[in-house]
Amino acid sequence: MLSTTDIQNKEFKKVTIGGYNKQEVNSFIEDILESYEVLKQEQVELKDKVTSLTENLAYYRGMESTIQNALILAEKTAQDTKTLAYEKAEQIKQVAETRAENMIDDAKQEVYHMVLKMDELKQCYSNSKAQIKQVLHSQLEMIDKQVITELDRDAATQNKIAEEHTPTENIEMEEVAANEIIEKEPIIEEVAIEEPIEEIEVYEIDEPEKVEDEVDLDDIIKNNSNHANFSVTIEEEKAV
Repeated sequence: MLSTTDIQNKEFKKVTIGGYNKQEVNSFIEDILESYEVLKQEQVELKDKVTSLTENLAYYRGMESTIQNALILAEKTAQDTKTLAYEKAEQIKQVAETRAENMIDDAKQEVYHMVLKMDELKQCYSNSKAQIKQVLHSQLEMIDKQVITELDRDAATQNKIAEEHTPTENIEMEEVAANEIIEKEPIIEEVAIEEPIEEIEVYEIDEPEKVEDEVDLDDIIKNNSNHANFSVTIEEEKAV
């Protein structure tokens, strides 16, 4: 390809006949040089644009590849995250179910032990109640025997005294003895009234832990003993 220098320095042979006008040729060559210079400049610019476009195309192609890889990676990450979340949810669910089952088992065991304890307390309560009734019954029988013994003793004493005195005195003594027997009858009635203690009603309880008032066996025995001693003391005072 000719350069502007080649065109500018081109020399033509001179002819004497039928040649071109030198001035017109030079003017045309100058126009050609100007046009060629413009075309050459445009060519350079076009080359630069092509180079730039080629570079941009390569860049965008690289970006396309990067975007595609990013999309693939994002899709894979999303899938992995979804799978991991599902697995984590399953683990949490299994742990929760296991804990719930353990809590239910513990609650059942606790209820079972509480039922056993309640049955044990009920049995203990029934045994204590039976023992208390038996002790009360024995105490009442002992009191009855003591009172009857005292009455028999007083009657024997009165009979002995009656035999030792005159008929008039016997009548008076019989009246005194009758009065004493009448006075002693309420004691027997009191003892008879106390007999229903055998049938002491105790409120049944469904829950052992709510038992607040329990019968104190020692106190009952002590009270019955005091009552018996008090009755015997009264009989002795009357006998005197």
